[in-house]
Amino acid sequence: MSERATRPYARWIVAGLMALAMGSAGAQNGASNPPLRVCVADDNAPFSGASGADRGIDVDLAEELGRRLTRTVQLDWIRIPNRGGLGKALNQSLAKGQCDVFAGIPYGGEVRADLAEKGLAVSAPYLAAAYVLVQAPGHHLTSLSDLHRVAHLGAVTATPADLYLFQAGLHRTPYGSNRDLVTALAKGEVDAAPVWSPALARLKADGVALWPDAVVPDVHFSGEMKTRFVLALRADEPDLLARVNTALAAMKSDGVVRSVADRYGLPLADAP
Repeated sequence: MSERATRPYARWIVAGLMALAMGSAGAQNGASNPPLRVCVADDNAPFSGASGADRGIDVDLAEELGRRLTRTVQLDWIRIPNRGGLGKALNQSLAKGQCDVFAGIPYGGEVRADLAEKGLAVSAPYLAAAYVLVQAPGHHLTSLSDLHRVAHLGAVTATPADLYLFQAGLHRTPYGSNRDLVTALAKGEVDAAPVWSPALARLKADGVALWPDAVVPDVHFSGEMKTRFVLALRADEPDLLARVNTALAAMKSDGVVRSVADRYGLPLADAP
């Protein structure tokens, strides 16, 4: 067979070898970069939600985290049980290897102790949320000291806001939910109230319209009125934890975290 006649066969052989090489490289890359399995609560707006077009802040951030780690993200929606709460959910998912990361963990108090007891590691905080001061229409508050001069305050019962007002010696009307509290504010039944900012974002997403100047600007709560959020991981994966922390730091510094939070109407507290 002449050289001219063998050229097509040679091209086919080379093409076949290249395809095999690319397939092998792809398989090796897939083996070294398995999916990042992320557990998220299935009903925790604005952070995560299994239903609806907008899946939440934590889901969007998890997708970005996966891109930066060059790993596809595999979501696992977790129902937080009424009995046992987040601790039980962590035991039944992350601790058993169901996922690599559990997003949206409020880090502090009992949760911090529970994570340590379970031998779970946590990332650096990636965002912080706090209570905001909401005033009824027609009021013009400017600082926390103004709480001492208004006649009627409200708070969702048995919350950090309720305790804050109690410790400040301020009388408050208790409400069973944030929706009830915001409704009372809109009607002028109470003059002002500290409201959990993620709850406010969820209400706005549900179509609850706020009036102009409802949230008092530049008023900052701290201590138990502010919560930092972290990712939980198993303690036996220090390399993954290090890569996650590097990616989260970059996502905060380049504005991705704030941009995602803004998209869901969540005002971030001071940098965690």
